[in-house]
Amino acid sequence: METSAQTYRFTVTEDREFGSIRLGADAKEFDACGFRPGDSLDIAFENGHRFEDVPFYSGYYARTGEPVVVRYMGSDEILLAYCFNDCMWKRTGCGEGSTVTVRRNTAGKYLICQQTMDLWYSEDPADFPTAEAFSNFRPVTGGKIAQGAFFRGASPVNDSNKRAAVTDGLLAKYGIRRLLDLADTEARIASYRTRPGYASPNATALIETGNASFLGLTAAYRQETYRASLVRGLKETMRHAGPVYIQCTEGKDRTGFVCMLLEALCGATVAELEWDYMETYAMYYGITRESTPEKYDVVRSVRFLDMLLWLAEVPEEAGLGTADLAFRAGEYLRSGGMTERELTALKEYLTTGVPQNGI
Repeated sequence: METSAQTYRFTVTEDREFGSIRLGADAKEFDACGFRPGDSLDIAFENGHRFEDVPFYSGYYARTGEPVVVRYMGSDEILLAYCFNDCMWKRTGCGEGSTVTVRRNTAGKYLICQQTMDLWYSEDPADFPTAEAFSNFRPVTGGKIAQGAFFRGASPVNDSNKRAAVTDGLLAKYGIRRLLDLADTEARIASYRTRPGYASPNATALIETGNASFLGLTAAYRQETYRASLVRGLKETMRHAGPVYIQCTEGKDRTGFVCMLLEALCGATVAELEWDYMETYAMYYGITRESTPEKYDVVRSVRFLDMLLWLAEVPEEAGLGTADLAFRAGEYLRSGGMTERELTALKEYLTTGVPQNGI
């Protein structure tokens, strides 16, 4: 790190998992520069590429596709990314070992969003009213989706948020017979199983009997690779009997979008989609329209509406009243390679729970 007149220079490397840019500074070094979550930053690359007025957050709190500087969940790494998009490194034309300069534009400009979205939850089940609330575990119910056939929630195998064992117990309680794991790959699953304290017998049994699909998705749901991987996973899943459990790590972002998509395909209303998406924030953080209306509205705007307006292809919320959400959901899946015959079979599967073996 070099400094000149409150402008700081960092050497960059590629974050290969998510396609973002890793600044060559740990959290302490970044703090020493005086940068604080909620600040607005200007960033200049040695190749001439520039960003101005970029928010610095402790999480991915910007709308999809917007640039953001992130220190994610207390990590020591500082990343520059397009929020929920994989292409920052490629678009900026960076090379390994090249440099960027960073300066503060406006202190605290985005502090309200930072304070609202900087959400933390307890890792102690005793702090939650039920095991289901602790694991963000619930049925998928929007539209004409078959009741009791699809569930969603946190990971039963990745214990990074201390929820795997409790979630695994819920798989047995609700008779889950198939996993649609949006976040993991088979290699990651194998690594979890070698960690001390791994205790997920129900998920392990499903995995070992071939009753799981692993998609390895990031949160970049607008990308072609995401669509193609999701279509593959859905085609695998709909050949199998449920109940099906849809999950990522927390059951929040990746799971939130996928469940929104499937519910919309089955005729869910905007109100149904909003309830299901925002229920995650009620379960984990106690954020509801009644108890914390300001926080609810920020989360609703930054997360829920960001996803739904893009899916519906309307610029403003008023346009959702006439949007054909079922058609738009179908278009998303078609763009990922799903045929009309497969799409019809998927709708049948979602609304009846009956495996579609003829596709």
